[in-house]
Parts: sequence; C-alpha cells; structure tokens
Amino acid sequence: MFGLMSLVAKLSRSVWIVFAVTIASSLSAQTLLLHFDFSGNLNDSSGNGNNGTNNGGAFVNDRFGNPSSAIELEDNATDYFSASSSVVNGLTDFTFAFFADMNELNSNNNLISGATSLNANSFLIGYAPSSNRWEIQIGGVSNSISDSTLEDNAWHHVAFTRSGSTLALYIDGIFVNSTSVSSTALAVDTGGFLVGQDQDTLGGGFQVNQGWGGSIDDFRIYNGALSAGQIGTLAAVPEPSHFATLLGGLILAGVVFLRRRSGRISG
Repeated sequence: MFGLMSLVAKLSRSVWIVFAVTIASSLSAQTLLLHFDFSGNLNDSSGNGNNGTNNGGAFVNDRFGNPSSAIELEDNATDYFSASSSVVNGLTDFTFAFFADMNELNSNNNLISGATSLNANSFLIGYAPSSNRWEIQIGGVSNSISDSTLEDNAWHHVAFTRSGSTLALYIDGIFVNSTSVSSTALAVDTGGFLVGQDQDTLGGGFQVNQGWGGSIDDFRIYNGALSAGQIGTLAAVPEPSHFATLLGGLILAGVVFLRRRSGRISG
C-alpha cells in the first residue's frame, strides 16, 4: 500500500504540472505582470520580481483551509499591501483577477487603489454595499456594475478586464456585465499602488469604512484583457494539495474496484 500511495503522489504531482502548464499556455496571449499566491509572504510568483510589501495584513487560511495561504485585511484605516507602481502605470488593456472573501460590509469596501500626486483616485476599484454594486474610477471618472454576490461572506473569484473603453466584471468565471470607461492609460505615481485602502492623498489619507474588509488570494494582474474562457480557467484552478488529494482518492478507488472485480478482495 505504501508503494501505491507513493505512486499516487508522484502521479498527482505530474498531472498537476501538466494542468498548470496547460493553464499557462492558454493565457500566453496576455502577459502576467504580477501574481501573489500569499504563501506566507508577498513574493511575486510571476517571475518578474514585483514583490509586494505587507502593511498590517494577516496571513490566514485560504479557500481550501491551507494555513498562511491568503491575506486578510481589516477595515481599520491601516491594513493594506502595496506593490511597485510600475506594474500598473501606463496600462491600457488589463486584467485584475483574484479570489475574495468579503466579511465586512463598510460604506465603501475599496480594494484596488492607484494614485498620483495630482489625483488620489486616478484608479480605484471597490464595492459599495449600500447600492450593491462595484464602483470603478479611471482618470477620476466613475462608473459602476451592479452585483451583490460577495455579500454572502464566502470565497468567490473576481475578475475585471478592460479592452479599449469596455470594462467587464466576471464572478466565479461567469460574465456579469460590462460598462463603458475611459480608455486612457492608467496613471500611478511611485508609492501610489495599494490594495485594501482608498487613498485620499498619494500613499495615505486612509479612513475607516473606506477600506477592504476581508480576505484575498491568488491576486493576479495581466497586461491585456483575458477572454471569458481564460477567466473561467483561472476561476477553476484547484489548489495543488487539494487536486492531489482528489486525484489520489479516485486512483485508490479505481484500484480497489479492479481488485474486487478480479476476486483479489472478497466482497
């Protein structure tokens, strides 16, 4: 049995690698600029070296229960994490994709904030519970898309794409709606790209009831708008350990079934 379990582990890892390579191949038309998987740190898994800085966030269980594999931010005017402004400054078409569990309903659950010295809300994505809608600001111009899915205090995959002047929202890999936005390139100054707070000044001016309250995992930024199919693939990505457990269980069940069929195990 030990030999069988070892084989299952090796096979699970091999199949997972093939699965991951397939995902990477399907997203090759767009460039992955940044990827935080929150494995106890804010290291950039994209290979681009865009490591982030944690400011008060706590590493917590992810959606599969794995410890220190997601980050939790509280709406306290202090919790956020940041990354280099060069990741987003100048972006035209883009994709922001992540898993989120919103467990606090503030007046404005602002999530992604990009600021310049002249415009603190140059780029902003947040959720307004009072109106059950996501609010987006680009170049200081506000737009919104209605959806209240995240108010159930559970994990969901969220993705925003912009292609030209069309911004689309996807929840759990499913297209929700789109709206017309400014097609101007994102403008973010040094120190002005934050996740978890709304900036009233460049790099600061935070207020209670304006920050994100909840957990985030698998945070990705792409240069380019992913297709609906590509976003569906991201939303369905399993955790490697969860995937291995599932595959291992199926293999063992199959072995037992075959042995029973051959009479090696009595009924």
